[in-house]
Amino acid sequence: MPPNIAKFEDDTAFERYVLARGFPLVPQRHASNVVDLGDILSVAAQSAPPHAVVTGSDSSSSAEDQLRSEDIRPLTFGAAWKVLDLLVESRLVAAGEHGQGQNKEYSIACKTQKARDGDVSAPPPFDDRGELWTRIMQCYAATETLRHSLVHRRLTLDPLTGNMIGTTRSGEPDQLSFTVDEHSAFCCVAEGVAEAVISGELSERRANQLRWLLDQLVAHHSQLLFGVPRSDGLIPLVIVRPSVGAANEFELDFALIRDRAHAAVEGVTYYDLEVHLPNGRVLAAPLEDTPNERVPLSAESLPDWIRLV
Repeated sequence: MPPNIAKFEDDTAFERYVLARGFPLVPQRHASNVVDLGDILSVAAQSAPPHAVVTGSDSSSSAEDQLRSEDIRPLTFGAAWKVLDLLVESRLVAAGEHGQGQNKEYSIACKTQKARDGDVSAPPPFDDRGELWTRIMQCYAATETLRHSLVHRRLTLDPLTGNMIGTTRSGEPDQLSFTVDEHSAFCCVAEGVAEAVISGELSERRANQLRWLLDQLVAHHSQLLFGVPRSDGLIPLVIVRPSVGAANEFELDFALIRDRAHAAVEGVTYYDLEVHLPNGRVLAAPLEDTPNERVPLSAESLPDWIRLV
């Protein structure tokens, strides 16, 4: 029963580790996906085509005697469900609601019913993103039978489709099958929600990825679709190396950086930006968070959308 976010972080450490390795909300940038624009405002840089080094690798296969991700799909579902379950419990504790029995424990039925009824308050940073929290809670409640099937009953995997199918009891609603894609989306959502709650931050990039994933789970939350484009996959690193004045001031044309990045690597949604200064300092920002114009900057006084790394 985690009474606060710090305890929630501790209690879910292993599950979050597993989910982050297999189902990160936003994929990690690969070191070889680099677009080096140099000094973007120099005459030489603007006259030359952008230089990109973009490669990919596939690490999804494994030796025949090694454990494959599909072999433990029920267990990763269980890890994701536990993360959401402990988050719900922590919100009930924070609201001062008491469980049942001598130890004041919360039953699964109580927690899922409160989630289904909208009686679980959203933690920061979801307290101003109710449209996300509602769908997350509905997915948690709708997969209760799958959780019970995994822990107490029988959870089967269709050998042809890979669908997970729970075992229902008399009086329970019919359990929709949980497809491979829905399983992946559910695990990614749980990982992303937990990390956002622990950090207290949810960037628009990560919020959009949650929206897309929750659209894949519409059969379970029965809410309207967000309709956002898919935003996972390749995230190139865009590097610029500006000339810096005596007082550590410089200018960057972010509209030009966007154009050059898009010309170098087409068909991707997001780019990460790094500004490499002559003194070895590196500034970083998601490119979509930067102004779409030419901006004077100082390394000694940075706006909140770019940070020193």
